[in-house]
Amino acid sequence: LGCKSMTTSSLVNDLVRSYQNYLEVKHPKKVHHIFQSPQERSETGSSGSHSFLSTIYVKDYSKFLTAILIFLADPARAFDIFADGFEFPLCDMEISLDDGTPLKAAVAIDLCGSIGSASVLSARYTRANGTPWTHSTQGGITNSFGANVLPKAGPHMLVLSTGRARDASDPGACGNKSCAGVGAGIPPTGFPQSVQDCLVNSTINDDVAFEMTLRAPQNAQGFEFDFKYFTFDYPDWVCSSFNDQFVVIVSPPPAGSINGNISFDSQPNPVSVNIDYLDVCTGCSLGNSGLIGTGFDLWNVNINGAGATRWLTTSAPVQGGSEFTLKFLIWDTGDSQLDSTVLIDNFRWRYVQTTVGTLPSE
Repeated sequence: LGCKSMTTSSLVNDLVRSYQNYLEVKHPKKVHHIFQSPQERSETGSSGSHSFLSTIYVKDYSKFLTAILIFLADPARAFDIFADGFEFPLCDMEISLDDGTPLKAAVAIDLCGSIGSASVLSARYTRANGTPWTHSTQGGITNSFGANVLPKAGPHMLVLSTGRARDASDPGACGNKSCAGVGAGIPPTGFPQSVQDCLVNSTINDDVAFEMTLRAPQNAQGFEFDFKYFTFDYPDWVCSSFNDQFVVIVSPPPAGSINGNISFDSQPNPVSVNIDYLDVCTGCSLGNSGLIGTGFDLWNVNINGAGATRWLTTSAPVQGGSEFTLKFLIWDTGDSQLDSTVLIDNFRWRYVQTTVGTLPSE
């Protein structure tokens, strides 16, 4: 049952057919979210007893099999597993760059399904203080960023920016190192986060966030996600009072977090130009190929360049079955100049003991 191909197991196929028949009777409007129709199978050239699986993103097979097994004991519960995950779009759906639907942002970072009682309970775009943010070009969903940066999982990733969440080739790109955003904001309590041996301004601007309320799987012990941070603060403004920050605030705050923030290095510096892993730039250890076509390689007029981190992974503990809020938040510190952008992708649950930490993911 752990295999991705079901063609070798007539038992599994019989169970799948039984499950499909149950759904067609009890939940006919939902069947198309899980199974292809005969017409769709004919149009796509699919054949064989497993052909209805061909449009389901491969990461959902384990959930699919779990539902089938539970179906033997409790059919309604098996449907509930799918209902949690398929009330919003599938992982492999097309999402436009400027789509401002919050649940599609959850899909973009690969929270597009759930196992057992895990689910996305709500999602929204906000400012730093929690007031609503009307989605704009400071947010985006993309399948690439520049010439060499692709999603870590699935076809999409979420982009948040203090300027424009667009690379140099996208419509609506900034075309400059600074573009006006939503203006002055109100930072969360305890932020901007202090940086070791550096001054930190207390004011923020152009702050935007994506926030979700999640329910963890019953057996989960943590979660993690990947991100990549770009900034025009490098190299001229390292350790200044104007360093933009990206923070990820969890509520209730897990052990090891700083005012709820779980993304910081070992110093512990928040994600900014001062983080240990800012090593993508001209002359940096990873070179500048990760900047090509992003705009951070083109729009650095009258400054000495720009920089980015490699892909990083942040992890944090969670109690199985619990509900919590996860907020991805970026802002300009001290002024509205010299923009920064973050890519977020590849959210996944962890089923082993997990602590708060951020480390290279590649």
